[in-house]
Amino acid sequence: MNLIKKIKILYKLLDQIYKSKNLSLKKISLADISSPTNIKIFETVDFKGGLTLEELSVIISISKKYECKNYLEIGSFRGRTAINIAANNKDTDIHTIDLPQSFEEKNLKFKLLDNDTVQAKHEDRNYFFYKYKEYNKNITNHYGDSATFDYNIFNHKFDLIFIDGSHKYENVVIDSENAINNLSKKGIIIWHDYSIQNLDVVKAINHIIKKYKIKIYSIKNTRFAFYQS
Repeated sequence: MNLIKKIKILYKLLDQIYKSKNLSLKKISLADISSPTNIKIFETVDFKGGLTLEELSVIISISKKYECKNYLEIGSFRGRTAINIAANNKDTDIHTIDLPQSFEEKNLKFKLLDNDTVQAKHEDRNYFFYKYKEYNKNITNHYGDSATFDYNIFNHKFDLIFIDGSHKYENVVIDSENAINNLSKKGIIIWHDYSIQNLDVVKAINHIIKKYKIKIYSIKNTRFAFYQS
């Protein structure tokens, strides 16, 4: 191995160590916040970047443990998470917010990150909503920019809010603030992609902790951050 290659490897390692210092949330396990429960899972594998099988199991388990009657998902992409929540919670009122199929990025409040643009324009968006129509009766899909979305249309608070939309810092902050303002008593917020690969998400969550003086945890073996009011 030549010197230049060794230097590049060392630089990458140091960069990872530096970034990992941003992940300061206290870790908790699913056992700390839930209990054993029977769940069913549709679609064990999704598009790259989607929830892992363990992450999907975790969010379903939490929704059942706390008997969530109202669920909001910011960033539904292909609909895999929402469909699984619906399949495991037959009486839950589910709402999703995502960009319309045809949108112009210039009209968004904030420019998307490159990876978010790929997903927002993916041809299979909403795929699982069509594939599992039998679980759609309790799902209402809303379309628009979550940064400017009018949350006043909802006449209730939400027991569980899942944030997995744009990973841009400004968007995550706004989505988080809207989630806090629309959360029921003892309601739960879960953020996806709390990881060194998504430092905008990490920094946004750290900002929310300081601004609202709340405790947010990361869930072991997932890319989830967790808050309960």
